[in-house]
Amino acid sequence: MTTNGDIPLEAQAAAHLLLPHPTDRSRLVRWTGNSFDVDGKPVRVLAFAVAPSGWTEELTRLHENVGGSDHFIDIASRAHAVAEAARVAGPAPSMIVEIGCSSGFLLRELMTRLPGHFFLGADYTYGTLETLGNNLPAVPLVQFDLTQCPLPDAFADVVVLLNVLEHIDDDEVAIKEIFRIVRPGGSVIIEVPAGSSLFDVYDRALLHCRRYDMPMLLARLRKAGFQIERKSHLGFLLYPAFYLSKRLNQLRYPADSGIDEQAVISRMIKATRESSRLSGLVMACERMMRRYMYLPFGIRCLVTCRKVAGLGGAARGGQHAAG
Repeated sequence: MTTNGDIPLEAQAAAHLLLPHPTDRSRLVRWTGNSFDVDGKPVRVLAFAVAPSGWTEELTRLHENVGGSDHFIDIASRAHAVAEAARVAGPAPSMIVEIGCSSGFLLRELMTRLPGHFFLGADYTYGTLETLGNNLPAVPLVQFDLTQCPLPDAFADVVVLLNVLEHIDDDEVAIKEIFRIVRPGGSVIIEVPAGSSLFDVYDRALLHCRRYDMPMLLARLRKAGFQIERKSHLGFLLYPAFYLSKRLNQLRYPADSGIDEQAVISRMIKATRESSRLSGLVMACERMMRRYMYLPFGIRCLVTCRKVAGLGGAARGGQHAAG
């Protein structure tokens, strides 16, 4: 069985997924293979209440339409996440959850690389998931606020979050929720913007609460109970130019300057796309370097961590099963 993109979905057709009811978490709803059965009605996206944050579907479109699925940073980011997921997923069928799946670029690549596994996509915005549901009809999609995650304990074997935590005001609560939903022995693949001192107009326009330094990120993950397995940075070879650009942005576009910040970042990202071919070669070289050495700085922090078996939750499986 395949979707329009010839993505194998054999595992999806056999999945019988049980999740809490969106208005009464003491009840369960079932995934039927192409929708959730909510009170006898088919629901494509299981939507839980989310607190206002200022993030909108328009901001999602801005980020994706300007950056695009073919931007060299996005390509390198997804390549790293897919390789890590393939390394840690274990035997099929595992439950792989992408939080912040947006338009599904990474989700599609994960499904292609890891046939036979179960997949679930989650995001904060409903409209984004609704559109994705039309393109990936056999993948369960859930809208929720990560600080109030409705997924059951020990639910996922692998959780992937690319550029999500920086948007959450209380990221420590979010990390605790991630720890709760990962099964003992399961893994989490995280990417966040690097350089806490480089917060600028780009971060403000995309509603980032912070940028991260690696020690800060690792400390929060360890505090939640995770064991750090791998760490590095993305954009190591491009960092000098990136650093200079961020410092100049801080001088040219200070907070409360009254400029159209979204227009400014649109121009910035379009400019980086013009050099994508050369930058893509640089990122490929960097990917090879990461295999043999720790890259101590860069544009984004990359961490893979594991929930040590025996720490919280039940054994593998949570409330998902093949039937």
